[in-house]
Amino acid sequence: MASIPTQVAGIASSVANMVQRWSVQADAGRKQKRLLDIYTSCNRITLRLSNECLHPEIAGDIDMEAWKKLCRNYADACALTGMVILVEGMELDTRLPWLRDEDEDWLDVPEAEAEVDLSRADPPS
Repeated sequence: MASIPTQVAGIASSVANMVQRWSVQADAGRKQKRLLDIYTSCNRITLRLSNECLHPEIAGDIDMEAWKKLCRNYADACALTGMVILVEGMELDTRLPWLRDEDEDWLDVPEAEAEVDLSRADPPS
């Protein structure tokens, strides 16, 4: 069985790869630009979490701030596209099974069909 940091890095990599795919498939414009921004953030987080696997600062620990940011990025990308990542036919669950539910109250993932305010997608010029 893979270590906790390895599991988290694998999920982060899956999210980054899928957001990249969604951004390439999106029509040019604000939605695509926002997805590319989300992908860039996810990719950096994936590198951070992967480096934690190779050179852990604290054995068995993960960077929870990076993980939270990745989960928020994933939720934003799902809301923008109306799509989710499926793993063996089930929607990707970003809740970490070794944490209690109350420890993950910060994870407020909107419904995939939720309306997205694209006015935040591009900063004013």
